[in-house]
Amino acid sequence: GVVFALVYALLFKAIDSDVIILGVIIGAVHGLALAMMMGQILGVFIKKVLNAPVVDNFLPSSGGMMGIAGMVIGHAVFGLVVGIVYKLVAEA
Repeated sequence: GVVFALVYALLFKAIDSDVIILGVIIGAVHGLALAMMMGQILGVFIKKVLNAPVVDNFLPSSGGMMGIAGMVIGHAVFGLVVGIVYKLVAEA
């Protein structure tokens, strides 16, 4: 989480905009990208690298739209918190 927060801070510095809104947008886009790719990446890793059967129950997409929405919202909340902390530290 700290590494991602530092990446967010670099993006905040590079893009001159409201950091709170920008944090939510970056987090939501990140969560959506992960939700689309997570099943394929983990499925290939488990099947090819570990030579184990693929179990879909732990993937966010196995929860249907609620699982994907939860993943996107969770990342958006992370971006919101990082934006708030960045703004407070920058104003101090």
